[in-house]
Amino acid sequence: MKLCEIGISKPQQNSERLDDYHQRLQDLKMKDIGTGANATVYQHPKNDTIVVKVSVDGFAPENLPLKYLQYALKHQNNPHVPKIYGVRRYKPPGRARYDSYFIAFIEKLTEYGNVSRAKQRAILKKYIGPLFTEKGSAGYAFETLANKQTIDLLRKQHRKIGVPSKDFLDVMTFISQQNNDHLDLSDWNVMLRGNVPVITDPFV
Repeated sequence: MKLCEIGISKPQQNSERLDDYHQRLQDLKMKDIGTGANATVYQHPKNDTIVVKVSVDGFAPENLPLKYLQYALKHQNNPHVPKIYGVRRYKPPGRARYDSYFIAFIEKLTEYGNVSRAKQRAILKKYIGPLFTEKGSAGYAFETLANKQTIDLLRKQHRKIGVPSKDFLDVMTFISQQNNDHLDLSDWNVMLRGNVPVITDPFV
């Protein structure tokens, strides 16, 4: 998928600053449907099932937001990562690191907080099990899970769980292996495809 296919051009000569590019998208009436620590998500102007994510590369040397996106691209058969239809990265020459950014076309998902509390509890119980608490949020529960010791314990306790739960633990294992100082799992970064939790953007 190319930027020209949605009626917007790519950053000018690969040198356009991130702030200027955001402004150009806004001038084109691209609807901002969510802004986080390092990314803004716009509604695709021609397809309601796709969003356009514009994100800085990341503040950590590990460049974890882009690293997770690359992980998701390599594991598109895993239902717990977002479907990605295209990615372009831009590094304006002579600019500071925080001016580098990427643009990704991603499936539109349902925000976890937009479903009923009963559905939220059912999903957490299925995928987190003994770590789930009635009062805990999805983000808190998932951050609790994002460490190797807890994941190993959960794998042992759930050896006979179905493939979806194994896939979920595979994603959480990858997350737990990164620098957790930059972990950003929250109810906004755990979204839903039907009843399936999807980890969209776990790092800053």
